[in-house]
Amino acid sequence: AACKAPPAGAPATTSEANLVGNDLVSIVEMSRFLVFAPAAMVAIVGGCVMLFTRLGFVPTVAGVATMCCVLFTNTRLARVTKRAQKVNLGFADRRLELIGEALRGIRSFKLFGWEPGFEERVGDVREKECRAIFRFRCSQVLSVSLGRASPALAAAVAFLAVFQSGKGRLDKESTFAALSVFQALRVAMIMLPQTYMYALVIRVSLARLDAYLFPAAAAADDEAKATDDDASAERGLFDNAKAALLSISDADFSWPA
Repeated sequence: AACKAPPAGAPATTSEANLVGNDLVSIVEMSRFLVFAPAAMVAIVGGCVMLFTRLGFVPTVAGVATMCCVLFTNTRLARVTKRAQKVNLGFADRRLELIGEALRGIRSFKLFGWEPGFEERVGDVREKECRAIFRFRCSQVLSVSLGRASPALAAAVAFLAVFQSGKGRLDKESTFAALSVFQALRVAMIMLPQTYMYALVIRVSLARLDAYLFPAAAAADDEAKATDDDASAERGLFDNAKAALLSISDADFSWPA
């Protein structure tokens, strides 16, 4: 349906080809990984219980805190990925719009010799799009790498906590069992931030589809958001002005005769 005529009032910068070839494909491909989120959470909870029974309270808390720090870092990277994907799709729409404009007016372009200037415009948009894709891929790879390194870091911190605190067991049975549990958590620590990142990217694509298929509702939401921002700015200015007022008490004013 997205390949047909655009709905009345649809955003002019949104390309049907990009929606079908990029947004819809991303939604379908990334939705398959969302089912791993519940399994990852169950695996993390079960792993923490096993670590508590084998190492004790203090090493388990130290190891889990390390994994939580890595997980928090991955959530921040997921938001960076979301912003990069949003910028990437916007530049892709703009590039396809320029190419479509050139194809529709190819005779005029050939007649007036506009190819070099238009090629430069398309190249500039493509360069910005590639920078957004680079940020998207870098944050994605960094998130996966942190997830893979998380079990090793957590195990090292947990064993160090045993040495420093003197609490917990660190015999060979407990050590190898804890290492096995940390390695079993590797997939869970990779998939949980990945599914969160995929959910944010899917949300961006769904918002673009919603804005294209229901432009009136999207315009109303944007107008309401702009109104709220203006009201917040006015309240901030009023508060600043009120805070800067001069308070005078027991003053005597007189003017020369």
